[in-house]
Amino acid sequence: MVDDFAQGAERLDAAVVAQLRRAVELGKYPDGRRLNEQERALCLQAIIVWEKHHLSDEQRTGFIDRGSKAEGEVCASDHEHEQPQTLHWR
Repeated sequence: MVDDFAQGAERLDAAVVAQLRRAVELGKYPDGRRLNEQERALCLQAIIVWEKHHLSDEQRTGFIDRGSKAEGEVCASDHEHEQPQTLHWR
């Protein structure tokens, strides 16, 4: 079921994704109906999946440009031995 959701989200039209973003921002659908928490979560998941498939890192929602570092320079948020966390869908 998770794979079906991800595959469906990847195939969404860019205009639909824009409508989902707007719905999440406003808390309601274009027709005025309010999103409940589950609908909001599903919209966000669809947006994230679509962006991962269609946009570069810099274009995705929530991207933080950390700039570049000089050789040997370390940011306070860098953790050398920390593994990236896997996103688990519910």
